[in-house]
Amino acid sequence: MLDALVLSKLLLADETPAAAIAAYEAEMFARMKEMTADTMVNTEMFYAPDACDRVVALFRSFGSTESMPPLSEA
Repeated sequence: MLDALVLSKLLLADETPAAAIAAYEAEMFARMKEMTADTMVNTEMFYAPDACDRVVALFRSFGSTESMPPLSEA
């Protein structure tokens, strides 16, 4: 939804459609750079030959479940 809002504001500004799209792409690429890098790290982890060990280590890094309250029973 943010992309639609940003693009619509740029298109309604006093710019040509091509300039508005170029400005939108520059803003979007800058905003998505970190998220894309994180996605690539996760993709490499989940598709690595030792993916199972890596994922278990990741989950264990979140801490113990002993401090979590028990699930209520239905």
